[in-house]
Amino acid sequence: MFERTKNTDPAGVSYRIRYFEPYPLFVKKSMGARLVDLDGNVYTDYSGTHMTVILGHSHPIVTEPIKRQAEKGWLSGLSQELEVAHAEAIAKHAPSAEMIRYCSSGSEVNSLAI
Repeated sequence: MFERTKNTDPAGVSYRIRYFEPYPLFVKKSMGARLVDLDGNVYTDYSGTHMTVILGHSHPIVTEPIKRQAEKGWLSGLSQELEVAHAEAIAKHAPSAEMIRYCSSGSEVNSLAI
């Protein structure tokens, strides 16, 4: 896979920190704190995907609501009740967040803030 990705990604990795000697790991599956590479080797993920998956990979408390929402659709391009409920939850837990605006990128957020 490393030789293959060299055709599309500089240095054969999409992000420099992912390179390990003699070649980067390519993950096939992740569950809990375990990662399985394309060769079937099992690793413990001590970084938690840079601490973004503190409950572990594929935890049911995260995957089940995603599955339920996917059955209803996830992108209509229009406002929906779920985004209002989410904004209310953020405001409840972060009182300084008086107003919420969803954006697609950090650049868009900065532009709107200015």
